[in-house]
Amino acid sequence: MLGIYGLLCATTKFDISKSNRFITFAIFWIRKEMLNYIYAQSTLLKISSQKLLLAAQIRKKYTDFSYLNNNSLILEKTANYCNCKTKEAEELLILTTHNTNINANNEEYSILDFLESETLTPEENFIEKNIKNQLIESIKRLKPIEQDVIIRHYGLFNNPTQTLEEIAKIKNKTKSRIHQIEKEAKEKLFKALSA
Repeated sequence: MLGIYGLLCATTKFDISKSNRFITFAIFWIRKEMLNYIYAQSTLLKISSQKLLLAAQIRKKYTDFSYLNNNSLILEKTANYCNCKTKEAEELLILTTHNTNINANNEEYSILDFLESETLTPEENFIEKNIKNQLIESIKRLKPIEQDVIIRHYGLFNNPTQTLEEIAKIKNKTKSRIHQIEKEAKEKLFKALSA
């Protein structure tokens, strides 16, 4: 349900006049809504998502400054770098480096080790595949010239990306006409994906 809410947010905020890909844009909003819900419902961490991001930055910088061999100096430099108070940095470090046993092998992980992961979860992977499938089906419903312009301009289906000027030369049309075709195609795709 949260993924759908994130997708709806993405469709309302997506600007078809820009050259961003809808899939990339939508994934950001879907992930944001899911993470916000997780943060809000978490019983382990009662801190805001901004504080968690600050804590992740503090942990990284604390590690970077570890060559100083003086804990108070490391903490002070870390706090200065992250634009926060030393006490706040210390509290966030203690809170987010609290080890939680989540493995039968007694390996200990910080909760932030999972929040910083770049790999897609199975749910995110499923959502991304669904969005791609919907996009492919929507592209198939476009006029042939609209399909060709979208595929060429955005480099879909392993094709190289081409500028509107290059496409105009290939299609023997003006650049402004190709731009109009692309705009109409993007509007149709936007309506199809938001329906």
